[in-house]
Amino acid sequence: SDTIADLRELQPAAKDFEVRSLVGCGHFAEVQVVRERATGDIYAMKVMKKKALLAQEQVSFFEEERNILSWSTSPWIPQLQYAFQDKNNLY
Repeated sequence: SDTIADLRELQPAAKDFEVRSLVGCGHFAEVQVVRERATGDIYAMKVMKKKALLAQEQVSFFEEERNILSWSTSPWIPQLQYAFQDKNNLY
């Protein structure tokens, strides 16, 4: 239906961001500096491979980290701006 397609277009996706540089890389994820195409705003984006998270049973870690970044008001913890996923990755 058109309504579902319209809602999907409103959801953020990796295509909405331009990768500027790689900050770091680990076993489960990499962190990139990205620019949001619509606004030009610069963000750090963590890209986590679903396969690696599932293989190491780290899904609860991802959920906990997302909750901390969403709810924290500490000036020392970055504020979560977006959380989304595609077939292979969590962002």
